[in-house]
Amino acid sequence: MTAAWAGGPIDASQESDLSVAELVEDLRDVLRKAFDGLWVRGEVHRPFKSRRGHLYFELVEKGTGDEVVGKLDAVLFRSDAQRLERQLRQAGADLAEGRAVRCFGRLDVYPPTGRLQLVCRDLDPLWSLGDLERRRRETLDALRAAGLIERNRRLPLVDPPLRLGLVTAAESAAYHDVVSGLEASGFRFRVLFAAAAVRGLAAEREIPLAIDRLCRWSAEAASPLHALLLVRGGGARSELAAFDSRAVAEAVARSPLPVLTGLGHEIDRSLVDLVAHRSFKTPTMVAEFVVERAAETRRRIDALASELAIAAGRRLQLARLRMEKTQEGAGRAALRLEATRRRLEDLAIFLDRLARRRLRVARGAVDTLSARLGPSARAALTRAAPRPTKIGARLVGSATRQLAERERVLDALGRLCQELAPERVLERGYSLTYDDEGRLLRRADRVAVGGSITTRLASGEVTSRVESLEMP
Repeated sequence: MTAAWAGGPIDASQESDLSVAELVEDLRDVLRKAFDGLWVRGEVHRPFKSRRGHLYFELVEKGTGDEVVGKLDAVLFRSDAQRLERQLRQAGADLAEGRAVRCFGRLDVYPPTGRLQLVCRDLDPLWSLGDLERRRRETLDALRAAGLIERNRRLPLVDPPLRLGLVTAAESAAYHDVVSGLEASGFRFRVLFAAAAVRGLAAEREIPLAIDRLCRWSAEAASPLHALLLVRGGGARSELAAFDSRAVAEAVARSPLPVLTGLGHEIDRSLVDLVAHRSFKTPTMVAEFVVERAAETRRRIDALASELAIAAGRRLQLARLRMEKTQEGAGRAALRLEATRRRLEDLAIFLDRLARRRLRVARGAVDTLSARLGPSARAALTRAAPRPTKIGARLVGSATRQLAERERVLDALGRLCQELAPERVLERGYSLTYDDEGRLLRRADRVAVGGSITTRLASGEVTSRVESLEMP
């Protein structure tokens, strides 16, 4: 067999050949010797733990456009994986999707597949956390420059916040902590749920979408939401990376609704916590805060209702006292009116008698004067016959004037008697009341309940039956 190589013939019979396994083993030896004990940095992608406890993942390097410019398979065998996982937990880190890490190990080839892989023996968690902190500071500076740190905190929170939007992983412990806490309160909370991943790269994409979806629904609803709750369960410090991302922090800061966060971490605060309206350590504490706001509102309403009831009672008591005083005044006025009516009745009777007596006296005086003047006049005329007729006429005129004056006095007394007569008093609205024996009543205790009384009016009489008696 003859083959061409590099432009010249090759005698295949004189060349030694290698099997695939031999070639892979040779390559494995070369790689182990050439790349033994090196540090490699990259992002963790597609982490997967086998049934034997080995941890497989890809180390990826991305370019400026987020495209993959390099990828290398990596593995942590079980003993190393268990040891490093303990160290990572103590450092508050992990090997989550998208995490930047620095791995120490050697290059190797897995013969059955011919796959090139980095066998990791150690990790530098502090380098990973330092990279996260650097990104966090850059994002914080960008948020501060855009004026987003205080934006959501300045939004007013409605009291009580009963209509809520909830963003967290579906069927997660955080979801059940919030919903069960709200339901146990007894208040009529309404919760609109939008599911979103809260860990890894998916969280940076899904959380802003969930917030935007809830805000758009609220803007179009007849009863808009009062606030959004963004919560997740506990975890490592490195799992807060999604909540330090600019995409999630900006979505929270720019939300037109107040955002309350409970990210399940007792020590660290994420950028989302910094830009949120209020932040809490756990989802349960978020639910407790909302419930307490509702309870405080109810306490204020109860206090106002109590104050209104007390004020209304005072007003009612004052009105009752005023009414009692008015009734007392009306009673006194009625008594004074009754006394005045009795005095008027007595005065009318007195004046009637006085007028009649004066009239009789005046008539007697007129008769006496007439009887005395008649003979005197005739005698005077007889004696004065010789006198001029002029004197007689003057005497007659004088007598006539005196008679006319007396008649005017009598007429005035008659008119006064008519004005003071009981009939005229009755015409002015007063009345006279008599018992069943015809006696004039001046006191209510002169009759009994069930008895009859007769009221004399200006025109006619009214007979009544006594139903009740009231004495001053």
